[in-house]
Amino acid sequence: MAAIKASLERYGQQKDVVASRDGTVLAGNGVLRAAKELGWTTLSVCWTDLEGPEARAFALADNRTAELSEWDPGKLAGAIAGADPRALAAMGWTPEEAKLAALGGWSPGEDLSVVQGGAVETVLVMTEEQAGVVSLAGERLAGELGRVPGMAETIATACDAVARRQPR
Repeated sequence: MAAIKASLERYGQQKDVVASRDGTVLAGNGVLRAAKELGWTTLSVCWTDLEGPEARAFALADNRTAELSEWDPGKLAGAIAGADPRALAAMGWTPEEAKLAALGGWSPGEDLSVVQGGAVETVLVMTEEQAGVVSLAGERLAGELGRVPGMAETIATACDAVARRQPR
């Protein structure tokens, strides 16, 4: 919700909420909720004549097709690298995600690694610079969670294992 609110605050509403004639929102429920939380009283709406099963099917299709879309890593890297760092939250990115995306070879929703039973299985081969970012993130996490017995060593070991993987 925070990313939608940040986007609305920075860019305003740039696309319509889709609603059936009875007022049921079919696409844009998150935008509606965020706008209400921001105290907005009006939104732009695209009214549709879809009803019943067709309206529900469209609502599901709208969400599912967004989930299934894919990023072009090269274009994403260029767009993120050229973006205003102060706009990251409004774009729905953490600084860490933006850094990795700008380096290329990573896109949202793609895990860097999976930790299972203390062993790290690399899902993605990283560049040397990306490996450095992972090591730095591990050091920061270990420092923040160092009060938990064994946590600092576990995090450091896992991040070092990922960072040591063969760079491209």
